Amino acid sequence: MNIQRKRWTMDRRTFLRGTGVAIALPWLEAMGVNSGSYSKAGELAPSEITGRAVFTCWGLGMNPFTSMPEKTGLDYVLPESVKPLQPFQKDTTYFTGLHAVTGGHQSAHCFLTGVDPHKGGKYGISCDQIIADTLGGKTRFPSLSLSHTRQTGFGGDGQHTLSWNKNRTPIMPEDRPQILFDKLFRPDSANEVAAQKVRSAEQGSILDSIREQAKRLEGRLGASDKIKLQEYLTSIRDLEEQMATDARWLAMPKPKVDPVDYAKAQMGWFKSMFDVTALALQTDSTRLVAFNVRSDLGGYAYKDQNRGVPWDLHTITHNNGEEEKLKWWTKVDAWQMEEWVYFLNKLKGLREGTGSVLDHTLALWGTTNGGPAAHSKQDLPAMLTGGTRLGIKHAGHVACGNQVPLGNLMRTVTEKMGVTTNDRFYGGAHSGVIKELS
Repeated sequence: MNIQRKRWTMDRRTFLRGTGVAIALPWLEAMGVNSGSYSKAGELAPSEITGRAVFTCWGLGMNPFTSMPEKTGLDYVLPESVKPLQPFQKDTTYFTGLHAVTGGHQSAHCFLTGVDPHKGGKYGISCDQIIADTLGGKTRFPSLSLSHTRQTGFGGDGQHTLSWNKNRTPIMPEDRPQILFDKLFRPDSANEVAAQKVRSAEQGSILDSIREQAKRLEGRLGASDKIKLQEYLTSIRDLEEQMATDARWLAMPKPKVDPVDYAKAQMGWFKSMFDVTALALQTDSTRLVAFNVRSDLGGYAYKDQNRGVPWDLHTITHNNGEEEKLKWWTKVDAWQMEEWVYFLNKLKGLREGTGSVLDHTLALWGTTNGGPAAHSKQDLPAMLTGGTRLGIKHAGHVACGNQVPLGNLMRTVTEKMGVTTNDRFYGGAHSGVIKELS
């Protein structure tokens, strides 16, 4: 019997409450099912493991001449472009020679969907949203969609969001660290909560009215129009489900964290975005993040950070083999890898049970831009870090020789998050899971 544990065990979402303050606690041993066993104090039971996934897409990839390791397996040597990753080399599987369904400009859409919208005008649901739909309302925010710009790019000359919902429509991303921080952690006032409840009730009533009218209309429609109407009703149901989830979370106070001033964060935008992302994962505000970190049409290359870069990154990739541009490309690669490693360090330093948040997180660095000019769908690099407590066994450097679809990696991550997939997953652009990781 474990009567003592039943008496003092704590709920994962326990808050310390004071006057106008509610402070969310981190994971404590007293919150675990093993908390009554001193020999296992601090261990997470299998049922308590919180899986997380962070998908990041880096437009324009990396310099292929300085990012390809010479050896494969666990004893490979990190090349110059990726040197900053060395502290996490054993926690990472480094893939080279993957291929996507499309590459070059405007290819971000296919990164998480496996669908090339330029062929037949078809769009797909993204991996993060498939996982989010499966997890349901376990977190306040089922997922976070982040980007280098606050636009979807849908219908225009760029595709800036990675996230596409089950209705194949794009999700608006966020690019402002301060707004993201406030959304996640700024406490709602009593008046704001009340107003949200009123809006929710009003919207629900309106939707009920629309639904009844639509049902009456359906009896008078032809077959084609009935299909269109059903698509419309499906969208309404999706909205109702999201509103119901939002309403349940209104009564739950947001996690209390130290305030951060991002007013002058432009120079440190990457770190600011990664700081807030780490906080969101640590507080279990979300378990899924899709972040389009860098555009394949963007000009950013530390040109404005007094590092002496004479060109923007896009110009550098169109290098025609010029030694000077290739040299700067390698430097930019290493600097941006430092930003990614900064994020990995944040997750590694956050303790959870006897491990870290990184141990329970599948952190993916990827791209749809490869080759000598970073505009090809082949020769793609990708790095998967963490996730060892989710069953990932890292394999060092895996050279794929353009024989392995990027979709195999996406399917592997999705299944490690506990989601069952099939041949239609990722638009069918995969040939299975990556066996080296399990």
